[in-house]
Amino acid sequence: MINPTGLSIIAISTLGLAIIGQPNPTRAPTETTLSSHPLSEAIKNENVRAFLQTIAFAEGTAGPNGYRMMFTGQLFNSFKAHPNIKNCSLYKGKPLCSTAAGKYQILKQTWDELVNKLNLPDFSPQSQDLAAVQLIKQAGAYQDIVAGRFDDAVFKVAPTWASFPTAEGKSYYNQPSKNLTELRSFYQQADGKFKE
Repeated sequence: MINPTGLSIIAISTLGLAIIGQPNPTRAPTETTLSSHPLSEAIKNENVRAFLQTIAFAEGTAGPNGYRMMFTGQLFNSFKAHPNIKNCSLYKGKPLCSTAAGKYQILKQTWDELVNKLNLPDFSPQSQDLAAVQLIKQAGAYQDIVAGRFDDAVFKVAPTWASFPTAEGKSYYNQPSKNLTELRSFYQQADGKFKE
């Protein structure tokens, strides 16, 4: 989620304040290594790709720097590992802090679990895509996406991505979220298909 208020952004890491600079061009993506990963086939599905783009749209990371974006919109340097920087913003007058990072705004604790489960070598775009597919599967939404049951999939992943609405139309975490009409529209523009 991007800073909804534009107020008071603070970057904190375990070493203190973080200096957030330019990407590290020396770190090569691991596309060839991950292309044989069991989940890589799932990403080839048109609906899955459209749903991944829809997550990025909802999380505010659909732009060219989405894979390098942290909560509040700051960018991290290297794809070597999850940046593990806690960024804070004011929301409804209270601090909202998160280690969420990457195109799918994955929390550090969640990332560590996925690294162990999927044997991911880094935080590269390919690793982030595979991790997002795993989170979709864990939420029980993968078959819904493949079958074009978009609304069902959205409601199932709402506890995973705060920017997605529940069936009641609000964020599971009482944070800003997109509405279902916006998500359907974006998904369709990303070539996602609905069940007929």
